[in-house]
Amino acid sequence: MELEHQRLRRSDVFRVHGRIDSSNAQQFEDAIFRVINEGRCNLVMNLSGLTYISSAGIRALIAALKSCQGRPLRSGNVHLAEVPDQIKEVFDLAGLTPLFPFYATETEAVGAY
Repeated sequence: MELEHQRLRRSDVFRVHGRIDSSNAQQFEDAIFRVINEGRCNLVMNLSGLTYISSAGIRALIAALKSCQGRPLRSGNVHLAEVPDQIKEVFDLAGLTPLFPFYATETEAVGAY
């Protein structure tokens, strides 16, 4: 897995490439929570380069979503952008599609904040 982070004024963008599986899901979650723990909870996950996501990777995204939405003063969200069809299907089959806002482009996801 390769993970790129870009801090914007109103949101943080993570671009994920490769696979998120049990061997690197904790590294993925740690990177996300470093940003959340700084009080930045408007997150965009650009998944265009993602080829596989395990349940551990999905669990990391759900943990980030719960943490961001559960903040009393500065509530945020996790937007998913440019999600490949095979990855979107995993969310659909797991019944998780309603939890996350999905956007066709990264620009749309960032602009929604």
